[in-house]
This record gives sequence, C-alpha cells and structure tokens, in this order.
Amino acid sequence: MKYILLPVLFLTLATHAQAPDIRKGNEYFRNGQFGMAEQHYASVLKSDPQNEIARYNLGLALYHQQKFREAEEVWQKLATGSGAISTRAASHYNAGVIRSHEKRLEESIDSYKAALRLDPNDKEARENLQKALSELKKKQGGGGGGNKGGGGMNKDEADKQLEKLQEKESNLQKRMQKKSASGDPQSKDW
Repeated sequence: MKYILLPVLFLTLATHAQAPDIRKGNEYFRNGQFGMAEQHYASVLKSDPQNEIARYNLGLALYHQQKFREAEEVWQKLATGSGAISTRAASHYNAGVIRSHEKRLEESIDSYKAALRLDPNDKEARENLQKALSELKKKQGGGGGGNKGGGGMNKDEADKQLEKLQEKESNLQKRMQKKSASGDPQSKDW
C-alpha cells in the first residue's frame, strides 16, 4: 500500500518584528529543538491568545515532536477562526495530513476540501484529496480488482467535484456578503 501523504505544508510566516519569544522560538525550531520552540510559542499565546504566527508555529513544533493530536487541535482552532485566509487554508491542510496519517480518511477529505475552498490553487491539497478519496474508495469497496487505475477518481472527476465545491462556496460567500451588507443581525462571521 502506498503512503497517501505528501509532506506537511510548512507555511513560512514572517515575524514582522514580533515578540522576542516568537523569534527565539523560530531559532529553536530551525535548530531542531522543537520542545524549546513549543515553550516560546506557548509563552506568546499566554499574553496574546490571538497571535496567528505563534499558534501556527506551535502546531508545527508539536507536529515535529509527534504530538499529532495536539497539533491538530491547534490547527483546527486556527482553521475555523477569522484569521488570514492563507493561514486558515494551511491549517486545514495540516490537519488533513494528520488525519490521513491516522487513517481518518473522511475527516481528512473534509480538511482538504476546506483548504481548497480557501485556496483553490493548492496543488498539494488537491493531490492529497485525490489520494484520500482513492484510499477511501479502496477501503469501502474492497479494492475493486478490475480497476486498472489503482482505484479512486481520475483528475477530471476530482476537478469536477472541486469545481462544484468552489461554486457552492462562492454562492455561500455571496449570500453571507448580502446579509452583512443588509445589516442582518442573524449573519455570522465565519
């Protein structure tokens, strides 16, 4: 069986003269001292819980220590927050990688789809989505020996599904913008 994952997308976030603890954490991270990096990022989050850079980097430090569930929780919080689209997309992607690694294929598929809704040009998310869908199909169908392509959907089928998802997301965004513009108190900030 092929390993269905690509390496985790490591988003490099600029520190823009951030707190010394982020810079120090980044230094420890670059030197492979992930436990020390974790401590510095956590320190920043104690005083600034909304700091996206510290939170994202904390997830990376946890991931490199093989604290996968903790890293997933960190990224899930970022992914569902109101931060930068690129950070949210990368966080969905990274959560998907962990879920794929743990063979939680349905959840990983949802994560890759969410990443692609935010960043439709993410080739790694698209490839991992295809691999996870293929793996799920094999798992559910017992492998389907007559399919020479190795199971799963081809690129055209995956592209069509993604286009449908993107169209749904676009329609949802338009509806949300209309509600926001009309001052509807029921509208939510996703």
